[in-house]
Parts: sequence; structure tokens; C-alpha cells
Amino acid sequence: MKKDLGKIIVRENSTLRQVVGKMNKSNLNVVLICSRYNRLRGLMTYGDVRRAIHQGLTLDSSIKKIYNKNPEIAYNDWSQSKLKKIAFKKIENIGSSIHVPVINNEGKLVDLAIADESGISLVSKINVN
Repeated sequence: MKKDLGKIIVRENSTLRQVVGKMNKSNLNVVLICSRYNRLRGLMTYGDVRRAIHQGLTLDSSIKKIYNKNPEIAYNDWSQSKLKKIAFKKIENIGSSIHVPVINNEGKLVDLAIADESGISLVSKINVN
């Protein structure tokens, strides 16, 4: 696992407050939910947090029932062109930036791809505060 990814990882027993704190520190508006063995469980975006608060949850609420347990994923042995194809297809459907966790064949988090209309970046290649 890349060093910077630890700054955007939380566990399933985290609260919305902890998630918001990680998002604020990283400036990425996303956290990855992983097991203690770094197996990807899902992801949560700033939009998920907004919807949860709008539904009446508090910052002390657990994220267990809120986060996306089935995010679009990529495997670390995929070619860059395959990753771009999947990312840009999803961008066409939702019209904004997307976050695609990159995992290995054991389901362990390896990286995070962030894509928007201008291109695709890997968290391991950008500076996470």
C-alpha cells in the first residue's frame, strides 16, 4: 500500500466526524473503507456525507450503513488504457469526477484513481496533505 493512501483510509466502525476529518485533511473529498488487513470494503464521498446529514444522521453516527460497499474498482494488473476506458465511461454517465479504488488479486488496496474530464491521476502520484 502506498504511503499517502493511509491518509484517506478509515475502518467500518468509523463515524461521520472521522470521515469528514480525513476528507478535510486530504482535500480529496473521498475516503476508502478498509479492513485492518487493508482489504477494500468500500468508499465514501463528500456527497455521501451530505446525504447522510440531510437524512438526519449526526457527525457521531456510524458509517456502516452509509458507505458505498460496491464501488467501481480496478485491478493493479490492468493496463492504463483499460482503467481510463472504465473511468471515462462512468464519467459520461454521472458527469463529474469519479474515484476508482485499485486493488490487487487479494482485494487489498493498492492505489486510488481519480478521474475527471481532463484526465486520470493516481493518489500515489499526487501529494495528499
